[in-house]
Amino acid sequence: MANESLGLISCSGCNGDAHIKRKKTGKKLLYLHCKNCGLDQRSGKLLQERWQQAIDGGAALPPEREKSSLINEKSNNNLNEWEPEDGNSNSDNEKSNKDDSGRSGGGFKALAGLGIAAAVILGFGAR
Repeated sequence: MANESLGLISCSGCNGDAHIKRKKTGKKLLYLHCKNCGLDQRSGKLLQERWQQAIDGGAALPPEREKSSLINEKSNNNLNEWEPEDGNSNSDNEKSNKDDSGRSGGGFKALAGLGIAAAVILGFGAR
């Protein structure tokens, strides 16, 4: 036996009519049934409120409010989430390889220079 339709709302997938129904088991959440798109069983707070308002005869929440509320919820929930650095900053490795003059790789270049100088001196001294 199918659950009874509690109201109609525009389907976000095809813009056709979708019936709002309530689950009979579990949390008794609302869901949509569109004859073109099938079931929409999302359980998010904002969607459940929107579907309940449509049943109660009130206008559904405007999309602007939904988006701004979702953005605020996501930004509060993901405070410790990694974010990419901008392209202008140097990585930690590049910063640690710089000498006092701001040039990178100074230590390696100096060591290589000393090695070449020693080889040249030893090479000429062996004659």
